[in-house]
Amino acid sequence: MKLIRVKIYGFGKWVDQEFVLDRDYQIIVGDNEAGKTTFLTFIQSILFGFASGRGIQRFEQYRPKHASSYGGELEFVDEKDVHWIVRRVDGKGDGEVSIFRDAQEVPETMLSQIIGDFTKDDYQQTHVFNDQTIRSLFDLNEDKLETEIMSLGASGSKQWLEMASELENDSSNIYKARGIKQPLVQNIKKYQQLQKDRASFKNQQQEYITLNHDLDSINNQLDNCQQNNAELTSKQQRHQQLVEKIPKFRELQMLEAKDLGIKTEITSTDWDQFVRLHQQIETLQTSDQQRADNHIDRDEKALLDNYYANQADIDFMGQRQNDIQNILFEIDHLNEDLRKSDFQTDNLRQQNPDLTDTMTSMDQSEIDQLKTPLPKGHKIYYLGIILILLLLLWVVPATIAKIIPVIGLIIVGFGFYDNKKVTDQAAQIKQTNRSILDKHNSSGIELERVIAIQPQINALTDFKAEQHQLEEKIATKSAELKKWLDLSRKVRVINANTVPQDLIGDMNWYFTQLNKIQAKQEVIKQDELRRSQIMQSSEQDLQQLNEQLQILLSKYHVSSIDKFISEHNDQQNNQNELNQLKADQDFIGDDRMALEQIEDLEQYQTDLLQLNQQIKDNSHQINDLLTQKGYLNSQLKQVFVDDAYQKVEADLVQTRADILDQYDQWLANKLAGDWIKKMLDLASENRYPKMLANAKKYFLTLTNGNYIDININKTKSLILVRQDKVKFDVHEISRATRVQLYLALRLAFVIEINPIVDLPILIDDAFVDFDETRLKNIYQLIEDISKDNQILFVTTKVDANMPKTHVLSLEGK
Repeated sequence: MKLIRVKIYGFGKWVDQEFVLDRDYQIIVGDNEAGKTTFLTFIQSILFGFASGRGIQRFEQYRPKHASSYGGELEFVDEKDVHWIVRRVDGKGDGEVSIFRDAQEVPETMLSQIIGDFTKDDYQQTHVFNDQTIRSLFDLNEDKLETEIMSLGASGSKQWLEMASELENDSSNIYKARGIKQPLVQNIKKYQQLQKDRASFKNQQQEYITLNHDLDSINNQLDNCQQNNAELTSKQQRHQQLVEKIPKFRELQMLEAKDLGIKTEITSTDWDQFVRLHQQIETLQTSDQQRADNHIDRDEKALLDNYYANQADIDFMGQRQNDIQNILFEIDHLNEDLRKSDFQTDNLRQQNPDLTDTMTSMDQSEIDQLKTPLPKGHKIYYLGIILILLLLLWVVPATIAKIIPVIGLIIVGFGFYDNKKVTDQAAQIKQTNRSILDKHNSSGIELERVIAIQPQINALTDFKAEQHQLEEKIATKSAELKKWLDLSRKVRVINANTVPQDLIGDMNWYFTQLNKIQAKQEVIKQDELRRSQIMQSSEQDLQQLNEQLQILLSKYHVSSIDKFISEHNDQQNNQNELNQLKADQDFIGDDRMALEQIEDLEQYQTDLLQLNQQIKDNSHQINDLLTQKGYLNSQLKQVFVDDAYQKVEADLVQTRADILDQYDQWLANKLAGDWIKKMLDLASENRYPKMLANAKKYFLTLTNGNYIDININKTKSLILVRQDKVKFDVHEISRATRVQLYLALRLAFVIEINPIVDLPILIDDAFVDFDETRLKNIYQLIEDISKDNQILFVTTKVDANMPKTHVLSLEGK
């Protein structure tokens, strides 16, 4: 299978590109970022599916940024010169794939004719070479290096060898024959000691023997019931299986009673020829009608005439559609902002019912004025002094008492003066406060509340200013939109009743219709040109086709086309019934004899119901026995009141469960590891001799004849023979020679499986670290291998001696 053409619709940087690959080996040259790796990834994606958009794979999708199409196609030619096309485009999962065989579409399952049973991982591990693959060999330790090399004997065996090694380690960590610390070894010793402890407890009580005897009897009955239940269940499943097959058996008997023999078999070749001739005749007969149907009607002509009459304005509108769309988006956005602002204003008013739109904010000096406290009078002080003077009248001498009334009058006069002064100051403060409240439209509200809602008044003022700005912007954009609406109505791009929200939709519909009509007009012109050319020969062609069709009908002694089609349909129906007969036979299988012996279906179904009831009764009996067994077990536990015995019993149960779990895990790991190694040996024993023969030849070329042989010893390890007959194992050679050995073995494996999977080898600049001599050897090996398997090699530089006919440059692509 040879890849001869690559067509890329859109993949990474490649858009609408086609490459012809007509050589056994193709050197593809390009600078960094020229798209070399993208080119090879495209080939893998078309064959095996696009990378998913999840995780790290999303970086391997290579979706194009400047193209609407995603995917492309690959064309192969096989050894029989049959052309295969694999087309994959964007779709569900890993893409929508189509397969064509000589331009005829075939089922998607035919992809296996090209890729076999290979997966994408299989292909990358065998046929794809890159710099990362080569460099990774330098970092492997001895065991991993040997696993990597030995895994080349079978596809996917590297992972199996690694898994076998992990399974062996896991089993050794659970149990070793002479181990001490392994958990299974420790639990076995613990279980043996616990059995000894329990035996000593049992010897202390005779009652245990009696209960244990009863328990054994219950266990025997339980075993018998469970065995009987298994037999009944098996019989029930057999009855159920036959009941389910009876309808298909009846259908099979009906089909066998029919005569399904084919009287006259119309071959697929003749049927294909008939279809082709019939279609050609119908095409010629209906071409005139199709041409009559393909015309410009009155409405379409009116739309074209209007377009040409207003072409400048309409083309201008088409160019500015995005601007109109943006105006609509801006108006919607501004209206949304206005609604949000209105909502915030309403919330603010609901939270502050005494807040009004006429209120204005106060400055700090006005707020400080409102916070000024009213002055307080000193009446209490003066009354206190008067009382004191009255008391003094009773206790002081008469000479002094004469002046006390004078002092009292003075104090009373001063008190009246001080009180008037305080009252005037309070009145002044209140008048100032009222002026401030009137100024800011806050009259009728308590001073403390007015001061408290100042932040809300500021917020309300800001919201009102914001709303005013939004309303102005909306008015401006609406006026701009109206100009476009008026122009659209004027040139009849939209209807007179089109609302602004439908403007873009109606414009898109208009331009879509205009493009369709213009394309249709162009098709009509081309059709008129072709019609004049084919009219002269169509009648002669029609006569020849009818003659060929009559020859085909006479071959099968059929008088008319309808009769021929009817016989072919009968043949197809007959074949469908034969297929159904075969499917019914396969479904019934070996149960036919048993089904033929069923005479009374109703009685058979009654027997099935009786079996179900027997199973149900038996299950009840098992449950009763389990209950008795549980009771006896509880009695056994009560025989020994010593908590130590109960702990021994619990430890025995737990330890036994642990031993079984650990044994199952150890045995599964051990058997799985041994089975993997045995299966890999069987899978590769016939392939290694042939593969090594080619590997020796490739290794000889890569090392300039320094190593002449590759062998496998009894322990399944590789032994390399130098030209001086000195032998080396894999760990003793240099890192560069290890890489050469790995390349020789892997390429030999690809050639070995070529009859199964014949796909091109992809090399992505894998040898950048090779010196000039080794690189020359690589080119020589590529040229030799390409005779058996196609090779695509992308690189930034090419050997000057390489034939120019094998070099494809990506420059200018």
